[in-house]
Amino acid sequence: MADSFLYQLSALPRFKVRVESMLLKEEFYPLCSSLKKDISTLRSATKELLSCVELHSILHLVLEAGNIMNAGGYGGNAVGFKLSSLLSLADTKANKPGMNLLHFVALVSETVPQFLLEAQKKDEQLLMFPERLTHIESAARVSVESLDEELENLSRRISQMQEHIQSDMDLLQQFHTFLQSAAVTVAEVQDSRVELQRDRDNVIDFFCEDKETFKLDVCFNTFQHFCSKFRKAVQNPRNPPPPNPTPPNPC
Repeated sequence: MADSFLYQLSALPRFKVRVESMLLKEEFYPLCSSLKKDISTLRSATKELLSCVELHSILHLVLEAGNIMNAGGYGGNAVGFKLSSLLSLADTKANKPGMNLLHFVALVSETVPQFLLEAQKKDEQLLMFPERLTHIESAARVSVESLDEELENLSRRISQMQEHIQSDMDLLQQFHTFLQSAAVTVAEVQDSRVELQRDRDNVIDFFCEDKETFKLDVCFNTFQHFCSKFRKAVQNPRNPPPPNPTPPNPC
C-alpha cells in the first residue's frame, strides 16, 4: 500500500520541484528566525563593547598597569595593545616578582595595594564591567562565517525555486504568496547583515584593530574569556594563575 502511494506520488508532474518547494516553505521561516536572532545578538554585543564605559576604563587601566609594571623594559611605554593580548593577562608577569597583570588591574593583588586602593576609590563599579556585557557570551557562540553561509544558501534556494516554477501555473499559484513573503524576509535579513558589517567596522575603528585580519566572533570570544578570567581574579585573589613570561603585545 505504501509502495503504491509513493509510486503514484512520484508520478505527479514535476514531483522533485514540488517536494523541494514544500520543504523550503516548511524550513524557511524557522531558519530566518534563527538568522535574525543571531544577527541581533551580534549587533547587541557590538553596541555593548562600544558603549560600556566601565570596560573602557578597565582597558585603560590595563594599559597603565602594563606600562608601570614594564617600566624601563620592552613595552614599558606602550600607547595601546592588541585585543588578543587580553587572553594572556592572567598569565602575564612583569619584571618584578609577584606581579600578575590581571590581578593588578582587578584590584586584588596584595603586592600593589596603593595602586589598587587608588583605582578602587575611583569607581568600585569598574569591577562589575562583565555584568554590563550581557550579550557577549551568546555572541561568542555564533559563527559569523556559518551565518553568512546559511543566509547565502537560503537566498540561493529561494532564487532557484522562483526559477523552477516560473513555467508551471499550478506551482506558481500554490507558492506565489510564499515567494513574495520570502523575498521580503530575505531582504530584511540581508539588510540586518549589512548593518552588522557597519557595526564590525565601528568596533575595528574604536579598538584600532587591523581591518584585514579582524574577526568579530574571535573578538567576542576574546572578551568572553577576559570577562571570565577577570571574575575569577576578583573572586580568588589569593590563587592567581601561574605566570607566563610573554608580555602583552603593545602597539
